[in-house]
Amino acid sequence: MKRCAFLLMTFFVTTVPVYSQARQQSRKNGTWYEEALHSLNPNDIDYGSLWEEGKRAILHKMGNPYFEYSFAATAAVVVLLTLVCVQRVSRKRALDLAALSIADILRHDEYSERWRASLLWNSLCQALGTARPFVREADLTKWPNLTGTDLFSASLRRVTTSVMLEA
Repeated sequence: MKRCAFLLMTFFVTTVPVYSQARQQSRKNGTWYEEALHSLNPNDIDYGSLWEEGKRAILHKMGNPYFEYSFAATAAVVVLLTLVCVQRVSRKRALDLAALSIADILRHDEYSERWRASLLWNSLCQALGTARPFVREADLTKWPNLTGTDLFSASLRRVTTSVMLEA
């Protein structure tokens, strides 16, 4: 029992100075936000005074004509580059719109050409008094690139030659 009491007493005597030092150190730093600030800026550098010195130096330089010239030249370059970029985007949009318009016109032209060929074909068939002949597979394999008026002309030649042979 005496041993236990002795060990307990020794433990308390050795821990009291360590505990008191830790309490004094935390009181010295102050509150939690002061400790956080100290962890961010351990060397206690005054950034406000550095900012003020830099601001004063810039204000001092602004009266210098070389600074004014270089600032004006830089601003002019930035404005001109911005205008060039805006013009390029605008021109690209205009070219895209023109390409779409041309594609629409070509598509409509092809459609109207097919419609005209169909009307001519129907009027020819009515004039000849025959049923509307269809385009044979042989015509398409013989001339695979025929479209619109060319296909009409090839079929017209075939029909006219067959009518002439019958007569």
